[in-house]
Amino acid sequence: MNRQPVFQSQVPAGCEMYNSPKIGQDVSAIMPNYIQSNTEPAPPTGVEYIPPVPTCTHWNEMKQERCKAPQAKKTEFCIGHLNQQAKAAKAAESKE
Repeated sequence: MNRQPVFQSQVPAGCEMYNSPKIGQDVSAIMPNYIQSNTEPAPPTGVEYIPPVPTCTHWNEMKQERCKAPQAKKTEFCIGHLNQQAKAAKAAESKE
């Protein structure tokens, strides 16, 4: 059995990887930090991303998105929104 390098392609014979270089296209050994002109992003899968840590359920009306901070223990909100709610409750008590 011949030794094969680890970086050898695992693609079946006769197939091409997505965005693989075309015949006659220059290939660089350096991985760039930016998107090159001859590449395109992979198509979306349609699967919703679920973060590994549950995030705050507060809805921001101005940005029209949820807060992305991690939840505080045994609550649905992050520390910042819990403090905001406590401050609003304290202000409402002082008005009465």
